[in-house]
Amino acid sequence: MWVLDLFASAGFGALTGGVLGFLKTRQETKNLELKQNHEVSMLKATTAANIQLADKQIESNKVKGELAIGKEEAIAFTYSQKTTSFGEAVKSLIRPLITGALLYVSYQLLVNINILVGGLESIPQKELLGLYKIVVLQIFGLTGICVGWWFATRTSKGYEKMMDKHL
Repeated sequence: MWVLDLFASAGFGALTGGVLGFLKTRQETKNLELKQNHEVSMLKATTAANIQLADKQIESNKVKGELAIGKEEAIAFTYSQKTTSFGEAVKSLIRPLITGALLYVSYQLLVNINILVGGLESIPQKELLGLYKIVVLQIFGLTGICVGWWFATRTSKGYEKMMDKHL
């Protein structure tokens, strides 16, 4: 019966309560530590995910900005190619007028020099052949420059319509 007395004693109850209380506190501490470790891990994961998302958004915004700049440059280029005023129309006529004036002056100079030297008959055949070669090469060279410059700086109306539709 002493066993019953032992189990029924206040000391055994206090000791048992103390040990069980200690074990419960220890378990609660471990649970709290696990919970806090989980929260720290979740915060780290969330932070890492937010950083990755922010990096992706930065890249996306860079691409959007570059596309917007490209679009604005295309609009500016298209606008710069259009004749929008009387001054622009006059400016676009200057090139053909200067070309025409240059051709007229060159022709008048050729006619006057021809009269002064007495025509091609007064030039020896050997010099005349060299002069002919120079004139032909210069005419073809200048014609190529003029035509290339003239058409290379012009946009086609079809291109302008296409740019207007897409912008």
